[in-house]
Amino acid sequence: MNATVQRIAKQPHIAETLATEFDIDFSRPYDANLWFSVRSEEEFSPFAGEGAGGVFLLGNSSGFVLFVSSEGQAGVVAASLTEFLQIVLAYPNWRDLLKFSGGGQLAEMERAAPFINQEAADDIVNIEESRRTVIDGLSLSPAPSPISALHHAVTVLGKEISVHAPDGSKCEGLFGSFVVENNRMWRDA
Repeated sequence: MNATVQRIAKQPHIAETLATEFDIDFSRPYDANLWFSVRSEEEFSPFAGEGAGGVFLLGNSSGFVLFVSSEGQAGVVAASLTEFLQIVLAYPNWRDLLKFSGGGQLAEMERAAPFINQEAADDIVNIEESRRTVIDGLSLSPAPSPISALHHAVTVLGKEISVHAPDGSKCEGLFGSFVVENNRMWRDA
């Protein structure tokens, strides 16, 4: 088992904060083999889930974090679990960074970031306290460039990994086609 996963398991308050405030549930039971298969040279093991039914998996040799959504999207989202937690703590709504990427453009992700962070601050009442709980409990340093790390993981690290539905069809990638102007509230701000 991954050392970070073990540290989280030994600190229930951190696991609870990650589940309730950052939507990464390390205690959720699931059987990933029922609804998708990973095609890769290495094996991936599920370690957590999220509220909408998605699953997070760790590469057994690379340590890459693979995310498979319940909506048929999949991709590598970080080079390691530590990096993924750094991304999530910086941007709790990290999936919106991908959704508003204009098809995978780093510059669009960076444009959307302030709006996405403001929404997270509005949604998570004690966001700074929650961040501090996880950072202190796991001795995490802040990510130097979380948006770049997420973009790199999705575009580069996951190239040789594909995820398939039970019917054999390949899951879609994680990048969405939206840009800031597609969100009326952001556009008008």
